[in-house]
Amino acid sequence: MDRTALIERWGPRLALLVVLAVHVGLVLYYEPPSVILGPRALPGFDWETHYEQCAHAVRAYRATGETWSYNPQRLAGQISGVIFDADNKAWEAWTIALDAVGVPVHRAFNLFIWLAAFLVPLVLWSSARLFELRSAPPATSSTPWRTGLRGSA
Repeated sequence: MDRTALIERWGPRLALLVVLAVHVGLVLYYEPPSVILGPRALPGFDWETHYEQCAHAVRAYRATGETWSYNPQRLAGQISGVIFDADNKAWEAWTIALDAVGVPVHRAFNLFIWLAAFLVPLVLWSSARLFELRSAPPATSSTPWRTGLRGSA
């Protein structure tokens, strides 16, 4: 097998591995294990609000088997877990499921952040497949790339 055929065959795979390695490295840099697996829920941004919603859903689920509850002292008696956290349901389900197997609530909450971050490449790939975006001739077969690697031979 000549050099060009090897590059055309393995180039895209190696490029994908490099992109995935960089992605994992960046996720671990910005969301380090010492924080995600640490002793408290992730601080900052909007995390405290989401953590409170997840923790409340876990408490409600433990008490009633439902992810919502009614507290007349909170938000003038609005039913908690129904209106404001509609975007939080997957996070709550994840936290409740991990709590059921003994993972502390704060750690289960943090692990969802990792899950979401690590799934980004898969979601992008899946979206491309759903839109029927097929790979065009790989970048490794373009003339400048081939010429640069092949040299004058």
